[in-house]
Amino acid sequence: MSARMLIWGSGSAPCWRVMIALEEKGLQYESKRIDFSSKGHKTPEVLKLNPRGQVPVLKDGDTVVSESLATLQYLEEAYPEPCLVPKAASPQVLQRLHESPNVLQAIRAVFMAKNKNEPQEELDSKVKELKKELAYWESYLGSNKYIAGTEYSLAGATNP
Repeated sequence: MSARMLIWGSGSAPCWRVMIALEEKGLQYESKRIDFSSKGHKTPEVLKLNPRGQVPVLKDGDTVVSESLATLQYLEEAYPEPCLVPKAASPQVLQRLHESPNVLQAIRAVFMAKNKNEPQEELDSKVKELKKELAYWESYLGSNKYIAGTEYSLAGATNP
C-alpha cells in the first residue's frame, strides 16, 4: 500500500487534473474511486479529509490537499522532477491553471440551460459564451504544441 492516496470520482475534470499530474510525475499512489450517485463523496472517510465533501482529495503521508489546483501546486513543490511548470513558460502556465475553471463553467452553463429547458435565446447565449471561451483557448495554443508553450506543463493537465 502506498503512503499516497487519491480519492477521486469518475467524470470529474478536477480529479482528472490531479491524476494526470501524478502520472506525469511518475508518482505511485493508491487510487480510490468513489461513486457520486451513491454519495461516495459524502462518506465519513471523505468528510474527515475534506469537510466540504468534494473530490479529489490527495493524502500524501500526513499532508492532505483537497482542491485540485492547490494539489497541482503542492505536487510541483513537493516533487519538482519532472518539472511541470517550465521556468520559461511559468507565467503562462500559472495563468492557464487559474483560467481553466472558466472553460468548465461555460460548459456547465450550456448543459444546465439544456437540462432546465431554458428558452432557446438563453441557450443560444450560453453557447455563444462557450464558443468565445473556447476561442481564447484556441488562440493560446496558436502554433505551439502545448497550451502554455513548447513543453508539456500543468496547464495541459488542467485542460484534459
